[in-house]
Amino acid sequence: VNPTTYLTMVYSVKSNIPITYGLYSRMPVNITDIRRREHEKSWLDINKTLEVLDTDYFSEDNLNDLLSTNHRFIMRVSPETKFARDAIDRVKDKIMDLKNYMMVENEPFFVMSFMNHINGKRCFIHIIFSSSDAEREFSLFLGLIEECHKELKTNVYVAEHEDFYNKYFTVRNASYGRVVEENGEAIMTYNTVAGFIVMISNTVKNPENAFRYYLQRDRVQRNFENLRNEADRTKLKLYAE
Repeated sequence: VNPTTYLTMVYSVKSNIPITYGLYSRMPVNITDIRRREHEKSWLDINKTLEVLDTDYFSEDNLNDLLSTNHRFIMRVSPETKFARDAIDRVKDKIMDLKNYMMVENEPFFVMSFMNHINGKRCFIHIIFSSSDAEREFSLFLGLIEECHKELKTNVYVAEHEDFYNKYFTVRNASYGRVVEENGEAIMTYNTVAGFIVMISNTVKNPENAFRYYLQRDRVQRNFENLRNEADRTKLKLYAE
């Protein structure tokens, strides 16, 4: 498996059995690109596909495209967006109620949903919260903040951390050297969204079903990445020998 290979997989919604897959040299860049790849599988005669999309594809243009074409979808929304923060603010004071508690794949979650209209189209907003994920995510986040602080202090920049530098730090040069200050308010704001997953769908009303569809997509992605990592390790072993 080439490390730059990307996988598209089609599952049966009813049986959860994989039907077919496609291998590509790059990720689809937009919804149009995804539809083009779907068209390649027109021989399946599938007339009701349900797209399960990650945060990479959430944008106002993509959302409007999906809604205007009545394309069935579930899309995860990045917690950094205003859309997700507004949804979390709407439920965060009441989501940890026992009536919202459920077990999914032996893990405890709190779940709430509400209906909204976007551009005249009905949508279902699903919010999932895990207290254990919240603790783990914030711990990892603080570790990254500490790492970025050291990078800025020593003037050793990492390109992938540029957004963190800009959002969570202020850097100034003083007579006695470089001063790096953390944006405490922005850091604590992150804690308000840690552990939350926000999804939007124009089709799936039930939050547990929507979450299970997403987890299935996530599981396929992890397994495929394991295959790529295994291929990398095999190449390294052959080279070492």
